[in-house]
Parts: sequence; structure tokens; C-alpha cells
Amino acid sequence: MSHYPFTSAEMKAMAGVVQMTCVDETREMIEQRKKGLLTSEKTCNKVVDCWKSTRAKTADKCNDQYEKLVGCISNNERRTLKCKELRSILEECYVKNVMFNELGAK
Repeated sequence: MSHYPFTSAEMKAMAGVVQMTCVDETREMIEQRKKGLLTSEKTCNKVVDCWKSTRAKTADKCNDQYEKLVGCISNNERRTLKCKELRSILEECYVKNVMFNELGAK
């Protein structure tokens, strides 16, 4: 089984962006769990690969916003307004600079 190569703060920072981009992979994993099955290694690897590529794209286009959010979460302030605002800024950056570009490229 692959393990996420991220700290929990990094994973929490990425969560919103991943929800937007790894929809199919995540849905497949949830469906397997709903059926009471352990998630298959193939499905897990798809999710992890999607996480990794999303993280790489985030680092490429929105690294400052990402680092600020990770810092906020690392300080155990995840539920604060400051972190929520930073999450919105990161997601906005990702949508503008990554998702729109990918849609335009297709």
C-alpha cells in the first residue's frame, strides 16, 4: 500500500483542492468503503497519485498560498477564521491558475 508522503498539516491544507480535482478517485474509494470493502490497493494508488500530482501543480502555481496555509494549520489554528481565509485564497489561486489553464489546454 502506498502511504501519503505528506504531513497531516500538508494533507489538511490540500484537502479542499483535492476535493475539487480528485473527484472520481475519491468517489471510487468511498463507494468501496460503503460496500464494507477495504479500499483496493489500485484505488488507493490512484488517490495517492492524484494527490501527488495536485500537490505538484499547487507547488508550481500557488506555493506561497499553500505554505501560509500549512503554517496556519501547523499552529493548530485549523478552525480559525485566519486559516479559513487562507484556504479560500489557496483554492481561488488553484482554480484560477491550474484548473482554468487545464480547461483551456484541452
